[in-house]
Parts: sequence; structure tokens; C-alpha cells
Amino acid sequence: MSDQRQKKNWDSIRGDGAFDVIVVGGGINGVGVYRELALQELRVLIVERGDFCSGCSAAPSRMIHGGDCVTLKTASSTWSGNPCGNAMPC
Repeated sequence: MSDQRQKKNWDSIRGDGAFDVIVVGGGINGVGVYRELALQELRVLIVERGDFCSGCSAAPSRMIHGGDCVTLKTASSTWSGNPCGNAMPC
């Protein structure tokens, strides 16, 4: 962000710093929370020490998402196998 734009943003916040919610942390969770609240037309301020999604969100966690089949399995006690057969992704 340019210095001029950053100064303009800070001046705007100082002039009218009324926010419904302040989100601290611009990782994947903070950005997700910001997005959801902004979609609900709330005034949201997100603050981040460094660049957005540059900390843990930028590091590979080596985790693999199981897809929607995992959601279906936990949502239904009568689940009996992969509804998509052997095709991936589910």
C-alpha cells in the first residue's frame, strides 16, 4: 500500500473511528471473519501486524481436507459409504 493511501486511510479512521467490530489478525480466520461481517453490512476494521496471510496462513500445514464426504459422514448417523463411489473429489 502506498504511503499516501495509508495516510488517507488513517485520517479516515481518526475522523470517524466508529466500527461495529474490530478484527485483530489478518490470517485466514481473521480475513474470513472480516468478510462474513462485511457481507452483513457491518462496519469492520481489520488490523494486522504484517502483511495479510503472511504468518501461519502462508505456511503449508500439510493438512488435507477430506471433502464433503467427511461432512456427510458426521452429519448422518445412517451414512454407509462414499455417496460418490470411488471418484475423488467427493
